[in-house]
Amino acid sequence: MATPEGLIQREIRDLLDAKGLFYWRSQPFNKHGHAVEKRMLGIPDILLLFKGHLIGLEVKTPTGKPSPEQLAWGRDIEANGGSFFIVRSVDEVIEALKL
Repeated sequence: MATPEGLIQREIRDLLDAKGLFYWRSQPFNKHGHAVEKRMLGIPDILLLFKGHLIGLEVKTPTGKPSPEQLAWGRDIEANGGSFFIVRSVDEVIEALKL
């Protein structure tokens, strides 16, 4: 069964699919739950190209908090001209992307 965060991610991916947007879901862990490589720790759950702009979406439940590594990825994305959002619902994605 999907986790609450996984269900939110699925709803967001359904929205992005419905809008025909180009995105990919990050999977930085192997089947044993170990990071594939240290640099991948904290990568946003969903990355997308939107109007020529890289956007990182870190999906959290209403009470979830981003890790220091996730926040560092967000800072790096923004420092290089992209955008980073911590989102907790489809509505927050719609607002962030102005869909």
